[in-house]
Amino acid sequence: MAVVVAEYLGVRTDTKKLIVPVKINKTSGAIGKPTLPCPFKKSHCDKAKRGDKPVCSLRNSVTNEVWIVCSHRLCASSPKYAQLTSHQVSILHQVAKEIFSPAITPAEVLVKREVPIRVTDESDYSGDFVMWRKNPNQTSPFNPDRAVILEMQGGGETTNTGILTRHIAQTARAILG
Repeated sequence: MAVVVAEYLGVRTDTKKLIVPVKINKTSGAIGKPTLPCPFKKSHCDKAKRGDKPVCSLRNSVTNEVWIVCSHRLCASSPKYAQLTSHQVSILHQVAKEIFSPAITPAEVLVKREVPIRVTDESDYSGDFVMWRKNPNQTSPFNPDRAVILEMQGGGETTNTGILTRHIAQTARAILG
């Protein structure tokens, strides 16, 4: 199986856009930069900060399938109180169109992140997002639309098995020399 980097710090590798590789030190993260901004959340790239390559997705060059390999790539739920990025708004709007109605507008989608949900008397669960539809015709403070608990499972770190990490390391050596 031939695996290639499909996205590096949010930049697709199958376009003519220039990708500037960042040298990463496993002990101190990105060399010469305190933090690298993540293109999918209003915060730093967690991978680069901990010393891993800032690869967002990979592509199987045989089947052309794209695999998300960053937990923030699909729709990050952190940082909790930061304004949503345009990417997050777009993803959440797509989900709302499936849940509520294809005609729903982004302004009608209400979202709260990392919401504690009581599971038992001893523990809370934290939902990635709670989403509901704003009803402009609602005259009472009671909202008849039910909230939806949304969990985003958009990939994971590339350090779990080591297989994808080795592919990324090979690609980075080819790019960085």
